Parts: sequence; structure tokens; C-alpha cells
Amino acid sequence: MSGVRNMRSGIDSINRLKGALRDLPLRIRSAVAKDAAEILTRELRADYAAGLTVFDEPRPLSVKGQKLTLVKSGRTYSDVYFTAVGTILRASLGTKYAKYLIGKYRILPQKLPVKWSAQLEQIVREYREDFERELAR
Repeated sequence: MSGVRNMRSGIDSINRLKGALRDLPLRIRSAVAKDAAEILTRELRADYAAGLTVFDEPRPLSVKGQKLTLVKSGRTYSDVYFTAVGTILRASLGTKYAKYLIGKYRILPQKLPVKWSAQLEQIVREYREDFERELAR
């Protein structure tokens, strides 16, 4: 049951972010998505380099019991990233086996990690404050 609760909290944080963006102009929502893509890609790659999952847990060992680096060949490290398409934030997988790595080694979240949620909320808050200052002029 805790898995359902955890999934729900990830959905709730996404819904909060959507609500905070809803009344902002399209150009600002697009800028938020672009900034978020850059920040989340940076976070993702830092976790890869540190040998952690996106939830700051040690990455599970390979089938042979060895540490998985995801950096050795560089394919996963460079080919999995976030991109903004207008106001939509999406993950680009790049390799055929990336979906397997998501499920097996948690290289991408199935729910929004708390640290990512906090960073996204900060981006939205900053853009909202800038927009409100702009309106007040």
C-alpha cells in the first residue's frame, strides 16, 4: 500500500506545479519547461556519475554483481536527457535499452523525486514572481 501512497504524492506534486503554471502566459510556461529540462538533465547526470538512482539510493548491482557506472561507454549518460517541446517537458531515451534501465536500475523516475519537485517548484516560483512584478509596473 505504501507504493500507492508514494505514487500518489508524486502525482500530487505534479498537479501542484500544473496549477501554479496554469494562469501564466505561454511564453513563461515555455521558459519554465526549458529551464526545468536543463536542471533535471544536470541532476540526472550527476546521479549517474555518483552511481545513484534518481532517489539518491545506491544503484543496484549488475547481473554479474558489479557496479553499474552508466558512464563507462557514455551512451546512456549522453543519450538520456530531458528536453522542452513548447510547454511540455519530456525525457528523451536515446538508446534501445534505456527503458530496461529505467525499470531495472531506476535511471529515470516513475514518480517525481522530492529533490526534483523542490527544484521545479523553485523555478515556477521565480518565474511567477517575475511575472507579477512585470504586471505591477
